Amino acid sequence: MQGWSVLWVPGTDHAGIATQAVVERWLWQQRRQRPQDLGRAEFLREVWSWKERHGDEILEQLRALGASLDWSRERFTMDPVSATKCHLSVPKVSPRCHQGVVKVSPRCDQGVTKV
Repeated sequence: MQGWSVLWVPGTDHAGIATQAVVERWLWQQRRQRPQDLGRAEFLREVWSWKERHGDEILEQLRALGASLDWSRERFTMDPVSATKCHLSVPKVSPRCHQGVVKVSPRCDQGVTKV
């Protein structure tokens, strides 16, 4: 790191829209069900179940590569601490989100940041 002291905090993003698409595809392939067939609460349970089964794959790959991270500080964007901090900081660091930069995905009817 060119002589600088750094702290690499391991963590994963919830990847909401990507995760939703994967879970929707899985539900259709395995059960021939759509999220609307389940209802919001049951679909969210399926998403969290998927996260529990697959959410740590990237971190496991980093461990296997021998990455030198402070594993005691591991975070997930939807854990209570991180979610609160993100909720409070996003409007401060990304005011463009509140100026019409966010678009809606017609596929899943959720906000998508225009890049």
